[in-house]
Amino acid sequence: MKKKIRKVIYVINKRVNIKRYIKWTRRFFIGNSINIISKFRFRKIDEYYDGKLIINELLKYRQVKINDGRVAWKNKSSIDLSIIIPAYNVSMFIEECIDSILNQETNYSYEVIVIDDGSKDDTLKKIEKYEDNSEVNIICQKNKGVSAARNRGINEARGKYIMFVDSDDVLIDKSIETLMEYAYKYNADIVEGGYTQGKLNKELIKVKQKKEIIKIESYKTNPNFILSDTCSGFPWGKIYKRHLWDKVRFPEGVVFEDTIIKYIILRMSKKYVYTNKKIYGYRSNENSIMYNYRKNYKGLDSIFVVIHIMETLKKINLSNDEALYKLTLYQLGPCLYDRVRDLDKCTQEKVLTVCKDILINMKNERPNDMNIWERQIEASILSIDVELWRVYSKIICI
Repeated sequence: MKKKIRKVIYVINKRVNIKRYIKWTRRFFIGNSINIISKFRFRKIDEYYDGKLIINELLKYRQVKINDGRVAWKNKSSIDLSIIIPAYNVSMFIEECIDSILNQETNYSYEVIVIDDGSKDDTLKKIEKYEDNSEVNIICQKNKGVSAARNRGINEARGKYIMFVDSDDVLIDKSIETLMEYAYKYNADIVEGGYTQGKLNKELIKVKQKKEIIKIESYKTNPNFILSDTCSGFPWGKIYKRHLWDKVRFPEGVVFEDTIIKYIILRMSKKYVYTNKKIYGYRSNENSIMYNYRKNYKGLDSIFVVIHIMETLKKINLSNDEALYKLTLYQLGPCLYDRVRDLDKCTQEKVLTVCKDILINMKNERPNDMNIWERQIEASILSIDVELWRVYSKIICI
């Protein structure tokens, strides 16, 4: 707690002038007062606005039509692992990516499904070099986005487990062996490994493995594990039991599609195994859509995806709970702030109005053990206080 307080003071001294500090302090104590009477917070609160009307206003900035892409499996599971690679304009890296998989030393059977998503460079030509390899399945489609490409791969998969690899990334030696060994040893629904990171146009840092740490979790006995730092929301760096994708696909037509990993896939797992052993090499691309969403209204997809997920949860009968409420506070706080922070205040107020609607619909799952940061994020959303929301989201983002 002391470290958190020091961090707050540091941020205030560095970024906020005296007038703003006084204003922020007043809101801080007002926010705490609101927490004391939290049991009254949701009473008749939905009478003051129309959340659906605001959503329609936001759609004027960003036309979104989300498709869940769900299709029945085309093949029965007949091998251990299906590795799905969506590829679009990655001619510089695609061969290194595929080779890192084909060169794996493993006793487990696997296939590599490469989906060319309408590339305009030489990506397809380089992929076609592998067409004589029986372990590689090449699929071509018109450009529909990474979600549609992954979904196509899921539909074609024959593996008992599924893995996603981005086309500019690589698998580290013995990754398949490590992940599959733990999968069968513990009968795990999901096995996640550590990763190393480098920039797009540079070689990935050489891997230095540390003393291995293994964690075994179950959502049923410890739902809060999805909030931990070791449990990531990335689709890559994990293997998933096939049945987890029976009723779910990545939402198509939006960015931040991987939000479903924590909201749905991880919550459906009965046994999750984590090893800090590095199995994946990730390249960060500063020119990608994910790094440029702040310059346009694509950041609004973050809120549209959450709305879509809430509808999906009802369809698949996966109930809300206290852990999901906390996850949603993080999603609507620092996560959303980072994606829409450059938009004008009026738009941000509309965004918070929609966030408020989401929290109200989850009021029955509101936990009593929230920390001060979670309470203040909640208070700022329910009062549609953009300034308070910015301050607390910014602090948590640091």
